[in-house]
Amino acid sequence: MFAAVGYNAQSHMGDGRRAMITRRFLLLFAAEVLVLAVVCILAWRIHIAGFPAGRLAVWALIGYILIRALHVLGEFILSFLWRTPRSEENRLGFVGFVHMILTEIGACLMIILMLRPFGRFFVAWRRPFIIRAGQRPVLLIHGYAANSGVWTPMIQYLLRRGLTNLFTIDLEPRFGDIDDYARQLAARVTRICNTTRADKVILVAHSMGGLVARAYIEQFGGAHRVAKLICIGTPHHGTVMARLAPGVNASQMRIGSAWLGDMNRDENYRNETPYVSIYSCHDNVVFPQNSAEFGKARNLEVVGRGHYTLLMSREVGRLLYREISVA
Repeated sequence: MFAAVGYNAQSHMGDGRRAMITRRFLLLFAAEVLVLAVVCILAWRIHIAGFPAGRLAVWALIGYILIRALHVLGEFILSFLWRTPRSEENRLGFVGFVHMILTEIGACLMIILMLRPFGRFFVAWRRPFIIRAGQRPVLLIHGYAANSGVWTPMIQYLLRRGLTNLFTIDLEPRFGDIDDYARQLAARVTRICNTTRADKVILVAHSMGGLVARAYIEQFGGAHRVAKLICIGTPHHGTVMARLAPGVNASQMRIGSAWLGDMNRDENYRNETPYVSIYSCHDNVVFPQNSAEFGKARNLEVVGRGHYTLLMSREVGRLLYREISVA
């Protein structure tokens, strides 16, 4: 479709593969899992009017976790069947492929059990440290059926690298219209510019968030407010998975949808806002994977990352930091 810039052909080897999750954050997640385990043990013996309500609740939790793990496995199977052809150097082998699946399952469970439920807490916890004069504000936009909590590891990484003025947005409702999300984004950008007295912001968007940002820039007059758009795992040309997902936003992300057709009509004509698209050639949600390549964008391909692992990858963090720094 479009030529992609190979950031690191052997990115599935060595230091680039390590996640950006800090030890403290892992301990916090381990503590949450331990608390859940203790609650399950205590609930196991609870009966209500002779009914084993506690056991039912425990089995429901275990079943939910297993279903989520199987869901991720199913995504990888489908993404393999509809995959974009990969070069020999970008093939992982059996061990690498299993590692990628397990890592993606771990990332999904962390998002479901910790980042998404407590997202607003994590955002509020770091709020006093984000404002600094002289740095262009960065607004991070989440993807489909998520919230701002998914950005917590990336925010921590960028803060450690010296970036501040990091803002987030929670798009509502969960299964709404992408155009409505773009209007919410427009209001959020205006508030950020007023707060920081900046003329423009840098938009960083995961998955569907990239389409929200593009709609804001291209359809709702946001180009003069955006210094750069950096997409991560965005289905610019749709994804097969959207046919299995509910919501107006999912229907808009289907391959060949009228909404995407209108959005992509002028994709090879560059506009004043620079676009960057970071994507994985092994993405298990956006497939065929070259759907994340885009004509107006500088396309950067990484290897061996699942859709949500992209948000916790040190390699993606380095790319993102570099692109923000030169904006």
